[in-house]
Amino acid sequence: MTDYLIVDGYNIINAWDHLKKSAEENLEISRIELIDELSEYKGILWGKIVVVFDAHSAKQKNRHTEQINGILVIYTKEGETADSLIEALVYDLVDKGNVDVATSDWQEQRVIMGKGAVRLSARDLKKLIRETKEKIRKNFIEKEEGKRNTLDNLLDQQVKEKLNILRHKK
Repeated sequence: MTDYLIVDGYNIINAWDHLKKSAEENLEISRIELIDELSEYKGILWGKIVVVFDAHSAKQKNRHTEQINGILVIYTKEGETADSLIEALVYDLVDKGNVDVATSDWQEQRVIMGKGAVRLSARDLKKLIRETKEKIRKNFIEKEEGKRNTLDNLLDQQVKEKLNILRHKK
C-alpha cells in the first residue's frame, strides 16, 4: 500500500469518459462520483488520498478544504493552480512516505517524478482500480465458494453435541 495518493481532480474527470459525461451535465456530481470511487480504495491501495480541484479562475481568496468520505479535498485559491499545489504537496509529503500522483498532464508528471513521487496517468489509475476491484471480487467469491450451507456449518457447537447425543441414544 502506498502512503499517499494525490489526484489532479479535473484532469482525471476530463480523462475518464463516465466522469466527463457526468461533468457536462453537472460538475459537482462528477466531483462527488470521483471522490466516491477513490474512497472505496482508501486503506486498500493508499493510506491517505488528497484530491485537488483547480479554482484559480474563481474569485476565491482562500484555499478551501473539506473531508469527504475520508478523503481530503482541496479547492485552490484565486490565482493558484492545481499543478502548483500538487507540486507543493509532493515536496512536503515525499519525505513522509511513498507518494503517487494521478494526472495525465505530461508537464506535471515530469515535475512530480523529479521530486520523487510516482506518477499514475488517468488510464493507469483506472486500470489499477479496475484490477483491485476484480481481485476483491475474486477473493470474495473464493471465500463464499469454500463455505457450504450445510446444517453442520450453521449450528453452534452446543446444539451439535445435543443432536449427537440424541442420535446415539437409539
